[in-house]
Amino acid sequence: MKKMFTISVLLFCSLFLRAQITVTSADMPSAGQSFTVSLSYDLQSYNFQETGNDFTWNFQDMESLMQIEPNYITVNQTPNIFWLFFLGSANLVLEIDELSLIPGVEIENGYQFFNKTTSKYSDVGLGLIINGIPLPLKFANADVVYEFPMNPGYNKTSNANLSQTIPSIGHITVQRERVTVVDGWGTLNTPYGSFQTLRLKSNVTEYDSIYVDTLGQGYAINRDYIEYKWLGNGRGLPLLTVTEDPVLGSRIEYLDSLRVANPYGFTANPVSSSQIDLEWNKNFNGNDVLLAWSPNETFGTPAGNLSPGDPISGGGTVCYTGADTTFSHTGLDAGTTYYYKLWSRNNNIYSTGITASATTLISAVLPGDANCDGIVSILDVISIINFIMMQNPSPFCPDNADVNGDGIINIIDAVLTVNIILGTE
Repeated sequence: MKKMFTISVLLFCSLFLRAQITVTSADMPSAGQSFTVSLSYDLQSYNFQETGNDFTWNFQDMESLMQIEPNYITVNQTPNIFWLFFLGSANLVLEIDELSLIPGVEIENGYQFFNKTTSKYSDVGLGLIINGIPLPLKFANADVVYEFPMNPGYNKTSNANLSQTIPSIGHITVQRERVTVVDGWGTLNTPYGSFQTLRLKSNVTEYDSIYVDTLGQGYAINRDYIEYKWLGNGRGLPLLTVTEDPVLGSRIEYLDSLRVANPYGFTANPVSSSQIDLEWNKNFNGNDVLLAWSPNETFGTPAGNLSPGDPISGGGTVCYTGADTTFSHTGLDAGTTYYYKLWSRNNNIYSTGITASATTLISAVLPGDANCDGIVSILDVISIINFIMMQNPSPFCPDNADVNGDGIINIIDAVLTVNIILGTE
């Protein structure tokens, strides 16, 4: 009997832990809070439409391309001019980085005003600093983002509109309808952890219009986009927000710990029997990189302040650190495969790293074939001259370019290559 009671308690506890949650105003952000949010744009690798009750969403392998740190303040911490418009109607402000909403107009700072009560969480409008001039953009009817409490079965519609003349600039209009439902609940897994959540789906229809006096023309955009949000208890922001917007672009945002995003577009190309050229793009935060090579596919995890030539504990040798986006690995053996791993680096915090590999060309010297195309022609003469002029031609085979084999590539080699082409050598 005692065993049956224990099993019943365990089953009850298991069901309780997986029970649906209720989201209230206590789960919204507060003034003084800052968050770390990772951004990604890889919507093709995941099915965000899938949902259900007691559902499990597995997105733990999402990769951060860059991170932002949303910071919330009070209305009194914004420029004084905004107090006249938003005190009394807003009690929470999100500081916004530099914006670009109006062509040819510099928007230096921005503030998004919210009103959080026990029954609603509403977007009240924007405060912008344009060319040093404060500009309040307040919704005539606030956009009610959430109504509380939120449970499965939640279904709300909100309409917001804004029409504002911008002195000496033009006119801006926003009309927005938001239809939000709770269409699932369950467990959300992200790189940040595992959480019990409510899943919200918002279908948003929006008309944005901007007329710029100085240009004598206007821009109007009709947008139909979808927002998916996973909300948990006590988190402040949605644990995951996915916006599918065919007009302004889709994106993924999720709460995260501080991490460094990987570089991308990493390639390794053999250019001779002794050289492999590597190229990459820095991450969107522009962090420096650390590049290592290995004779096999084994790499350790870099730690601390490493320099070229330093071994990495667990495998690999550092061959480059810095801000460049290219590196030539030289002095290699012919017909040999080399493996590379590239990390972003920020104050000795490293990303997870990405890999590439390449095999050097077989060592078959063709005197004069400086551009490695298997033919001796005037193009090889140009490559040799470019090398002499320090123009870094690529591809370039130094063994072929050193026609007289004296270990130096100079104008004599260019002349000898011309002789080979003319058949006088």
